[in-house]
Amino acid sequence: MSNSGTIRNLSSIKGIKYFFYYTSLFSYSIYLIHNEIYSIIIKSEYGSAGWAFEVITSSALIYFIAFILFKFFEHPILKFRDRIFI
Repeated sequence: MSNSGTIRNLSSIKGIKYFFYYTSLFSYSIYLIHNEIYSIIIKSEYGSAGWAFEVITSSALIYFIAFILFKFFEHPILKFRDRIFI
């Protein structure tokens, strides 16, 4: 049995497609902020709540900030670049 069938079945799930699509859009913003957010969450008083809480909280915060950065900073710059150079 090959793994390609399993991968095709997973990719047909709508939520997973959206997750990977938006992760690819926000990937640069995620890259820029993930280390700072993780260090803030782990060093805070909430960091003693357990690793699951740290991972869930920091991941949600990272995605939220990455969305804001993409929507109000990165996307307008990319549109401006395309308008000028294309």
